[in-house]
Amino acid sequence: MFYMNLLEHTKLQEKIFQNSQKILNLSQKLPNLAIKLVFDTVLVNEVLHTNQLEGIHSSKKELYFSLKEEKSEIRKQEKINGLIKKYIDIYRKRFEKIENLGSVSQFREIYEELFSNLLGEENYQLDGEIFRKDSVSIQDSSGRVIHRGVSGEKNILMKLNDLLLFMNQEDLPFLLKAAISHFFIEYIHPFCDGNGRFGRYLFSMYLARKLDRFSALSFSYAIQRRKEEYYKSFQDVEKRNNFGEVTFFVDNIYRTIDLGQKSILQLLEEKVEAMKKVHKVAEEVSLKNTLHEKELQLLFLYMQDCIFHQFEYISNMEIFDFLKDTSRSMSKLTLNKYTKKWRKKAIYNKSKNVR
Repeated sequence: MFYMNLLEHTKLQEKIFQNSQKILNLSQKLPNLAIKLVFDTVLVNEVLHTNQLEGIHSSKKELYFSLKEEKSEIRKQEKINGLIKKYIDIYRKRFEKIENLGSVSQFREIYEELFSNLLGEENYQLDGEIFRKDSVSIQDSSGRVIHRGVSGEKNILMKLNDLLLFMNQEDLPFLLKAAISHFFIEYIHPFCDGNGRFGRYLFSMYLARKLDRFSALSFSYAIQRRKEEYYKSFQDVEKRNNFGEVTFFVDNIYRTIDLGQKSILQLLEEKVEAMKKVHKVAEEVSLKNTLHEKELQLLFLYMQDCIFHQFEYISNMEIFDFLKDTSRSMSKLTLNKYTKKWRKKAIYNKSKNVR
């Protein structure tokens, strides 16, 4: 396997870094609650697309409520969507497992966490000591085999150990290393099912640690937009006449990252513009009504939610949880008193109409 460093790739790497900086700069223009709500939207979208790439149906609403349940201290469900849990790790910057990858058994640990709610199903039960031992193949829509994973657990272990050595090299640009590692994970196909989602999650975690969380949470979305090119780039590496060249695979990954970042930049620009409307309406309401400082703060939070929420308005309890560890915290009694007062004055409806 070999790679040729092209000038175009150096330019693409530079562009990806510039995009990431723009994303960080734009996100800093949004207040904390707005950022949280935008993250929720992007995270749900990313899990939706990583599922869709495997032909797995899940609705945004279902994933949204699974996300909300996972963040809640009181859970109604016994089994929360494992993918949601792991993508929340990206949101919360829990990078310990990817930072300290030193053993192939850690891949298995991450896999079990990723599919914690599916491990009882036959496809997710591994027949080897750590990974699969039977053969596995990928077929296209016509049933033609387009890839066979590495055969036998002994060979899988050997290849994954080689991958770990490669991943821990410090003398390679991280984007190049991440792209080639992504190919290797999917090429090895160490599990019976879920390899695509596993590989994309690892890649997203890596991007979040090295670039920014928004870039990380747009990878599967961008793959979905470039699906044919993405899958073709895997197949091209394995063609006999290509002799394992990954140059054009790396090119595809760089362009996929760039596309995802552009979608995030567009989203953030729209949200920054929307916040200007929130500020304007909040100012109008404060001029027409005598409100205490805490009331204004609270109203501003509700207006952010009205602009950015997905399926339901934020509850007083969620506002309380959001504020409790900040300098703006207030009691549940105070919070309820203000919202009750707003409803009487129709201020609450005014805040909802900001959208």
